[in-house]
Amino acid sequence: MSNVFKNLNRDNGPLYLGLQRCLGQYMLDQGLKPGERFPSNQEIATLAGVSRVTARLAIKQLERDGLLVSRGARGTFIRQLPTAEQVTDASPCRRQVGVVLSQWDHAGALSWNDARMMPGLLDVAAANGIAIQMIPHELTTQPPAQFDRYIQEHQIDGLIWLIMRYPEAVAATRWLERGLPQVAALSRVEGVAIPMVCEDNAVAAAEAVRAVLAEGHRRILVVHAGTEDSCNAQRLESTREELRRQGVELPEEWFLRVPEWPFPSWLPLHLEEALRRVKPTAVLMLAAITSELVEAGRAAGLEFGGNCRLVSFHPPVVIEGAKPARYSYFWPQLREIGQGAVALWQRTLAEFERDRQARPDWIETLPMERLEFAVADP
Repeated sequence: MSNVFKNLNRDNGPLYLGLQRCLGQYMLDQGLKPGERFPSNQEIATLAGVSRVTARLAIKQLERDGLLVSRGARGTFIRQLPTAEQVTDASPCRRQVGVVLSQWDHAGALSWNDARMMPGLLDVAAANGIAIQMIPHELTTQPPAQFDRYIQEHQIDGLIWLIMRYPEAVAATRWLERGLPQVAALSRVEGVAIPMVCEDNAVAAAEAVRAVLAEGHRRILVVHAGTEDSCNAQRLESTREELRRQGVELPEEWFLRVPEWPFPSWLPLHLEEALRRVKPTAVLMLAAITSELVEAGRAAGLEFGGNCRLVSFHPPVVIEGAKPARYSYFWPQLREIGQGAVALWQRTLAEFERDRQARPDWIETLPMERLEFAVADP
């Protein structure tokens, strides 16, 4: 091993960034000249005692800095020699964090949630010298090699997931095992040891229960999306706990589980059947199907805001289609969640750098605001 690589610090940030500086010193020590061929990925890996992936990332960084140029099958060549500052600079390097978009995000048009999270996320990233790269959601649904190649080629130092269900959790777990610091925003799959920042669903759900009970309602239909997603799990668990705390026991058949998006064609009939069977005076909507509920209610003779109370976690600006005449809803602090996602990622990175085996499982929550909606009178 060349003496220059003995100074490679394996405990100070991403290894490829340290290797990048060592390679700059290697060029000077070896008296290499512009136009000369540079060692291959395999040769660098052998010289430095690192993997080929690490060698390739370091070489890509040198190409990005204008020191090397790739000429395809002919190999990589020296374009210019590094300055002394490039070789000796030990200041923190700009981090590259990938933000994995949700399936509802498209080029130039983010979903309602993500469009409100992104400004806070970008502000905090810019203030801390973090470069953000948007990762299309479809990459997580393709063969694992494609997502892995993207992470490597774009030299991603960490991930922030704007959505996490089972397909995303598989990719996240695979990179967690490789020591890549990650954070989930709003939700994650239960059992995945990735820090998360989200709205305080537990407190809000308990408040929703108290609100309908205080109004005297006892025939309450609870519509939920199951427990696989942490957001839904928190709402459902807190709803059950608050009902027990208040001494109210609802029949289990009054807890209606509904599928998540994409919604099946039979969902309206499923909701209508439950409304006709339970005949609720109030509905707690813990899922995101308020419009479908309103349509089913009309078919079952119920008007939300009239003869049936509705408390939902679905803000009116998100509802596509029919809206209830009047209902209560909980409003999340999305910009603050975006800000918190970057801050939590930095905290996670520091923990990984302190202990390579660390797997922090923190959850940070922000309160939700309960608001009222009413259709304007004609």
